Amino acid sequence: MVRVHATRLMPVGEVALWNQGKLEWTGLLGSEVGMLHFDCVSINVADQVRLERTMTGRDVEGVLRAIASWWSDEG
Repeated sequence: MVRVHATRLMPVGEVALWNQGKLEWTGLLGSEVGMLHFDCVSINVADQVRLERTMTGRDVEGVLRAIASWWSDEG
């Protein structure tokens, strides 16, 4: 299960992926990330609702699909 951490410290449109407290990757929503091991996502509070609505599950694959499809999703 992946934890979603919403914060105003992240710029809108950016996302950070964490694994056991260490930063694994950071970039723009809509990026192809590849397969990473992570247990937490940091995202701006303005993007949180859309991310959680777009995720197919709270697993790594569901979160990565939601990040990659960000700009192709009309929602």
